[in-house]
Amino acid sequence: MTPPDDTSWQPATFGERGVAVPFTSPMLAGARVRQTDRRYDIVVPHPAGARGVYIIALQSVAEFCTPTLHDMRLLEAVAALHPLTPSAMRSAARAFAAEGTAGRAAAAAAARIEAREQQAEQSFAMRLLLSLTRDGDGGTGGTPEQRAAQAVLKLAGRTGRDAAAVHSDIKRLARLVIASGFGDGPPAMPSAGRCRVLLDMIVTTAMAMLSWAEEAGSASRPACTQFAAASAALRAAGHHVLSQVQAIIDDPSGLLTAWAAGPEAVAANLGRPGWLLDGWESLCLMWQLAETDDQRAAAAAEACLLVPPMPPEMESWLAAPVDLSAFRRRHAASPRLSSPASQAVSAVARNEQLRALAA
Repeated sequence: MTPPDDTSWQPATFGERGVAVPFTSPMLAGARVRQTDRRYDIVVPHPAGARGVYIIALQSVAEFCTPTLHDMRLLEAVAALHPLTPSAMRSAARAFAAEGTAGRAAAAAAARIEAREQQAEQSFAMRLLLSLTRDGDGGTGGTPEQRAAQAVLKLAGRTGRDAAAVHSDIKRLARLVIASGFGDGPPAMPSAGRCRVLLDMIVTTAMAMLSWAEEAGSASRPACTQFAAASAALRAAGHHVLSQVQAIIDDPSGLLTAWAAGPEAVAANLGRPGWLLDGWESLCLMWQLAETDDQRAAAAAEACLLVPPMPPEMESWLAAPVDLSAFRRRHAASPRLSSPASQAVSAVARNEQLRALAA
């Protein structure tokens, strides 16, 4: 276990920052897992609310705290993820929650969302095919199915692949696009996609925090103000990155051609919004679950403590210098090291609620 730094943790890249993991153990709130040199580390914000983080080898987590059974089994699933990305983590966590280890509500939510995303994948795959035919690749005669088949053959010819490979590409791309938080789905899924909905949720949560702090005259105002500043900076970057990715998705023929040439590069570009927004959803949901002023004060303090640091790598995505100061914690949360057992049990229950809401 590496002791915490004296300064706020500032990873250089999103990979170094790691992926947010939906742990239920209170001591692992806001923890991330990263892969370095064929080893997995857990990065844990200082539990006492101080600056800095703890770096813990994945297999040594029991030396740091007593993780729940859910977390121990989830860590086994995390260690099997290749590559380790926010979308892969979300899919793995959802599949794991479906087993019921995070409670019945989380299991039911996981099953609903999985079914919904499968429908969305089918819908987006059809959208890709229809877009190819509208581009003229399928000609003007014959049935829609015949025109789609002709469009696939033409694309296969341009990319030097056979029709079966193109169909496989379409399915894999649809799965990746939906998992990354984009694409139109069935009526139950917001047409804006998960990433845009989450970005709006972050801004709405920040406004609600500020409004509450002003009306209540709360001592939590510094924490709420800092969270709002971070969310404003995130919103500006988020809209830019989302627009970049949406432009890629809106060119189906170019998307499929680029995938045939280099799927890793396409996956990296589609994954940028997920990396940017990773870890923010739970902060918003913590605030939504708070009902009393005391609970809101605690949620605001914890959310401020857990605001994800923003790596300088983001500057290369935006092609412009970025002020990262808004993402550096200035206001410490209340210590969580010596919580009574009853509070720990309540925290686990709250975290299981978060699992159900964010499945």
